[in-house]
Amino acid sequence: MIRDLAFQLLNKGIDVPTREIDKVAKARNMDPRDRALLHEIISGVARRMGTLDSVLLVYLRRNPEKAVRTILRIGVYELIYLERTPPHAIVSESVAVAGRRISGPTAGFVNAVLRAVANEVTFEPLQTYRPSRDRFPAETRVARFARTVLPDPMTNPTGYLAAIHSLPPFLVERWRARFGDRGAADAFRASNERPPMMLRVNPDVMSREALIEAFLAKSFPAVPGEHPLSIRLPSRADGLFDSEEFKKGAFVLQDETQMRVADLLAPKPKEKILDMCSAPGGKTTHLAQIAHDKADIVAIDRSDDRVKRVRENLERLQLKSVKAFAMDATLGPIPGAPFDAVLVDAPCSNTGVLARRPEARWRVDSISLMKQQQQQIRLLTAGMLAVKPGGRVVYSTCSVEPEENESVIKQICETQGLATLVSQENIAPAPGREGGFFALMTRNS
Repeated sequence: MIRDLAFQLLNKGIDVPTREIDKVAKARNMDPRDRALLHEIISGVARRMGTLDSVLLVYLRRNPEKAVRTILRIGVYELIYLERTPPHAIVSESVAVAGRRISGPTAGFVNAVLRAVANEVTFEPLQTYRPSRDRFPAETRVARFARTVLPDPMTNPTGYLAAIHSLPPFLVERWRARFGDRGAADAFRASNERPPMMLRVNPDVMSREALIEAFLAKSFPAVPGEHPLSIRLPSRADGLFDSEEFKKGAFVLQDETQMRVADLLAPKPKEKILDMCSAPGGKTTHLAQIAHDKADIVAIDRSDDRVKRVRENLERLQLKSVKAFAMDATLGPIPGAPFDAVLVDAPCSNTGVLARRPEARWRVDSISLMKQQQQQIRLLTAGMLAVKPGGRVVYSTCSVEPEENESVIKQICETQGLATLVSQENIAPAPGREGGFFALMTRNS
């Protein structure tokens, strides 16, 4: 059933929201172990698709239809990256899915390809790895093939690095140029990590120490994070969001880099605050908590469905100082303006958080970055027009690309002359750390 569900979800597209996976698993009463495997397969195929396709390229004599390729990607991912299931069972179950879900003589084709891969791959200790066309690091071991499956690392280093790290050559080239070989290698590795689950404590309900103690009593291996309000958990903690602590608003899901954004804006009691791109509400609730729920906060987003998620978090965390509603901030005056401070956490390419958003890497190119930049400039301009002269504006993204960050700030501060830059920081992803950008500006008169 697990591979059948993984196929059905992935065949719709590589971008499968976590909440959709959880919804499907809950509807079928899957136990925590099977639910974790379903998540692992779906996120793993999205994360390692470039490597999987590099391997499949040498085993395929024809270009299969989308559904067949999806089954093959799932099977090859399990064969290379997971050690839980024996290879013969992976092949057998993949063939069964093909027989049930795809018409025509595809089961035999899937069987032949996956058996060839299973028969020709062996595994060696990670410390034996040397760049070569027939092997690559696969989590805790090296996968070695009986034939060449990768570009030549000497004559085509970009293609080789793109294949083993499962990244578009576009990102490999620009990250090597910007971060250097060592910094780029850190960013490559970070983009394929299984990110921990980060929580922000609601200190009005429980202290961090008390919440960690409550988690440990429930066998959740919680430890303090680097931010004073953060707690770190494994990437999967089944039952966490059914806990009494979650229901009474003791914590919210939020990454540490994002926590720094609300800290930078530093809202105060009685100030009028605008959160322009507020869903799902992590930063909105943080702003309210920093101001002790005594600021006057307006939270907007572009759709009713997105605003609904903000309201759910506000209600669960028992916050009363926020009014949330749907509107496109770029289309007209925002009710409540002018504000003392504005947060613009803009939609972006997500290149700083590819571990958490593995599918986003396959959407990034020069054209998409320029389209994002145009929208980001419109949003930040709207934010500037909504803040009073001398007011504070924080602009943030989960991207590390200059087009979406420094170039946007330059357009607002230098070309349009709307603001003065106070500070900015672009954090490259590295093992154990997500990347992102944030800038603090003050509105010019």
